[in-house]
Amino acid sequence: MNKPFLFSGSFSGLIRVAFLWAVLLGIAASPIRALAQQDVATAEYLAKRHFEICNERDSVKRWELARATYAQDIRSVDPSLEAQGLRGMQTAIRQLHQMFPRALLSISGRVLAHHNVAKFAYILAEPGGPPIVTGTDILVLKDGLIHWIYTFPDQ
Repeated sequence: MNKPFLFSGSFSGLIRVAFLWAVLLGIAASPIRALAQQDVATAEYLAKRHFEICNERDSVKRWELARATYAQDIRSVDPSLEAQGLRGMQTAIRQLHQMFPRALLSISGRVLAHHNVAKFAYILAEPGGPPIVTGTDILVLKDGLIHWIYTFPDQ
């Protein structure tokens, strides 16, 4: 005779029933949901700080922001550039400013995040102008800092 899936009279069947009730009541899901919301909030904050750093023209202010946002051994890669460490990031941002002196980076849409990884679309454009470059950034986060930046331009 087949026993029902949810309760087979064994301890494991009892666990399945308890888990089902916990899910139905929201008990098991709420800590997971809270962690996911925390991941997204941290990721949004760090993504905004990253672009605040990239858009900052004053190198002293940029350095202060970078030290509070990036890991000391930060790595950033895109198809044409690789930067390592805080000084490497400073050099890469300076080059960006030289190539696009008036352009600013901004987040386009939502920041998605889970398990210390964040993904979001970006736009590089001059104020009031059309996009110069669009793409996707992926950030790897740890201990409230950005450790890796992967940039994927659309064009």
